[in-house]
Amino acid sequence: EDSSSTAVDNLDIALTLSNSLIETEELAMRIMLESGDYDMSEVPESISSIVLSPEDTALSPEEQKAKAQALIFDSDYMQNKEQIRENISLCTQEIILASSQELEAASSSLSTMAKIQTFFTIVFLLIVLGIVVMTTTMVRIPLTRMIKKMQLQEPMTPAGVAELRFVTRTYNKILEENRQAQEKLSHEASHDPLTGLFNRGAYDLWMESVDTKHIALLIMDVDYFKNINDTYGHPEGDIVLWRLGQLINNEVTSDIKAYRYGGEEFVLLVNHVAMPYIEKIGERIRQYMQQQAWTFDTSLVLTVSIGIASGNGFDDVVKKADDNLYISK
Repeated sequence: EDSSSTAVDNLDIALTLSNSLIETEELAMRIMLESGDYDMSEVPESISSIVLSPEDTALSPEEQKAKAQALIFDSDYMQNKEQIRENISLCTQEIILASSQELEAASSSLSTMAKIQTFFTIVFLLIVLGIVVMTTTMVRIPLTRMIKKMQLQEPMTPAGVAELRFVTRTYNKILEENRQAQEKLSHEASHDPLTGLFNRGAYDLWMESVDTKHIALLIMDVDYFKNINDTYGHPEGDIVLWRLGQLINNEVTSDIKAYRYGGEEFVLLVNHVAMPYIEKIGERIRQYMQQQAWTFDTSLVLTVSIGIASGNGFDDVVKKADDNLYISK
């Protein structure tokens, strides 16, 4: 009787903790839904009907996602799951002990009853074993795989119970959103926001990682650009730089990289291209720029000065290109 009472107590504790975990999981899913644009009509009512606290609704989407993940994977959650397993194990042990005691007491007087009791004990053990196997297959194994995938930041295939499949789909969506955000940040860090060309930081990084021997350099500068800003304003000056950036970008190939070096100065780095072709590129850009019509002053004619050089040492090439740019001006 004491063993049965202890088993019931352990089972009651396990059920109470299980219900608490379900509430935590549903709350985490509800917070996750709050952080994104989800169709609530496809969400079970047990989740969509949860009312979030003002503190949770006041969080940003990133903070809500972080809190939802923390609820599922924090130490309290894992500790409760471990406690459930321990209580189920204790319950099973107490039940087995109680059954064994009953069998021993009955075996001396009634062999048939002992066989029946043994049969039901075996059935019960099979049921418990089935529960353990089902829990392992549907919860523990998928959850372990999920944690490994999250640690590696890899997408995963939904598996296990419905709640884990829902969390998996949510995680995959968040992972894709993070990947896109990282790509956007990487692009913004290496590109000039006005012209879309590579920026000075990308130029410096390229110089550190690439062999700069046998390279040609084309430096381009808008003539009297300060007068444009002073006369027409900086927005019109930006229009001039954007238009020149588009003309330069039209010349970009796998062997030509274009950078906005700073202000009104642009740089083209060229590999494996003959000098006459490079000179044609510069002349083509110069002519196109001179032929542009400007809405803020239709009579305005803008020119660019260009310095071109090539050689075997990059420092010498840069100096020659600068000197040629000065001569051009």
